[in-house]
Amino acid sequence: MPEYMRPRNDKARLEFLKQAAHTAKQDHKLGNHYMSEALVHSIDTFIPLFEKRLNPVRSYLSQRSKEVRESRESLSTLKIYVRDTCNVLKRRVRRLKQPASVLNFYGLPQNGHAPNPTSKHTWFGLADELIKGDELAVKAGYPPMSNPSAAELKEILEQAWQETRDVSSADREYDDIQAELEELRPRADELVKEVMAELRFHLRHFDRPSQRRIMRTYGVVFRYRKGEAGEEENEEDPEPTKED
Repeated sequence: MPEYMRPRNDKARLEFLKQAAHTAKQDHKLGNHYMSEALVHSIDTFIPLFEKRLNPVRSYLSQRSKEVRESRESLSTLKIYVRDTCNVLKRRVRRLKQPASVLNFYGLPQNGHAPNPTSKHTWFGLADELIKGDELAVKAGYPPMSNPSAAELKEILEQAWQETRDVSSADREYDDIQAELEELRPRADELVKEVMAELRFHLRHFDRPSQRRIMRTYGVVFRYRKGEAGEEENEEDPEPTKED
């Protein structure tokens, strides 16, 4: 036996209510009042309010996807710059026969092994240490970093921070949108339940397959269990017999 699947997200709620109201109006013209006009009016009044809150979510998701992509790209670039800086420093210390303690200015171990952070903010912290360490090393009489320079690394770090802040801003905007939707969801669910209650009542004299066929035109979704044939398969025309 197929089971009714209630709308479980905002998009599904909106589509269900739109389809139910549209079909009800068409049926009213044909004299079929499976849903009351009062309920149709309630849905028509609610849909613009719900849609107004829901539309910004679509825009947000597109914008957040862009911000997340740019944030990942900027972090990837920062990692390249940090690794290049560490490798260049390590080679320079060996080439110029500088003491290994020079690496301590940059927050690096004296064996020259480059750290391998596991989080975004640890990468940010390492980049910041390299930038500040270069200033300390120069004050101590050592040449500044090059290829990349501290200034280049700083520019990449600031860009990565900005992209991270953009993602955070987008998330806060989404929280505000969701708070507004949260106020309307109970009413949306209530209207969905009213639609189902009226359809079940007015279709109670129909057989079950007929009830489901009509309900589907109102946007109702039914799920079949695994291995269970759909009604369309069960209700095919029978094979003709010799008597036919």
